Amino acid sequence: MSRFPDSVEWHSFLGNLYRNQGKYEESAKEWRAAIGKRPGDLDLERELAATLLAGKEHLRAETALRALLEKTPDNAELLWMLGEALMAQQKLEDAIAPLDKAAKLAPALLAARASLGRALLAANRAADAVPNLRAALPADRDGSLHFQLSRALAAQGKTAEAAQFAQKSRQLRRLAGDDGQSGEITPPQ
Repeated sequence: MSRFPDSVEWHSFLGNLYRNQGKYEESAKEWRAAIGKRPGDLDLERELAATLLAGKEHLRAETALRALLEKTPDNAELLWMLGEALMAQQKLEDAIAPLDKAAKLAPALLAARASLGRALLAANRAADAVPNLRAALPADRDGSLHFQLSRALAAQGKTAEAAQFAQKSRQLRRLAGDDGQSGEITPPQ
């Protein structure tokens, strides 16, 4: 028994805490408890959907997100999350429409542009993927978007430009510490 009151705020706090710790099952339980205290709260329902997505419960996340989108069909963040859930289930063609809508509704949501670019590339639509991947490049911290753009350009026969982005991808991976090394930090000799 907790010494804190059984409240929406307490369940929300625990839901965030558990999600940040990677304890997705516990987090989802807390979000459901919060929703039980405040049914119909779209923010709480979004947090539950985000937790399901983070916990790789993609089908459940898809179901929750579709229900939320019935209430707020032009919510770019929810559309992006739905696209992510669909991509994780290898439903690439289904993912493209919500991702495209998210990118059009909120062009500054670079994650949506990146996801749309990845989905289009995976669906063998490299020419459509390129502008979205280019737009998302400022959000690339680990080189993965530069790599995807390199692949999309290579698929179009633009090998010189593809090579430039592949090089930039390698540089970003090194800076991010993903250079094939063990990642172990050791003291200087």
